[in-house]
Amino acid sequence: MRLVLGIYQKKEEINEELTAQGIEGKRICQVGPFSSRTLALEWMNFMEQQLQPSQIKKVIVGHIYPNTWYGTAVALE
Repeated sequence: MRLVLGIYQKKEEINEELTAQGIEGKRICQVGPFSSRTLALEWMNFMEQQLQPSQIKKVIVGHIYPNTWYGTAVALE
């Protein structure tokens, strides 16, 4: 299985980035809010470990401001 794990601050930005990279698939998970980028990265790393040996691509979209972060997982077709 091929998956994309992403963390982001604004849904529009992650949608634009996935489209720009030609990533289309079924969203299987949306999580958050996380209170920091660090917590969102911890979720991403945890998911990567749990989903091994799947092929995983990581996408991070956002700024390093202490705003709310979200996560998503997309199953590629």
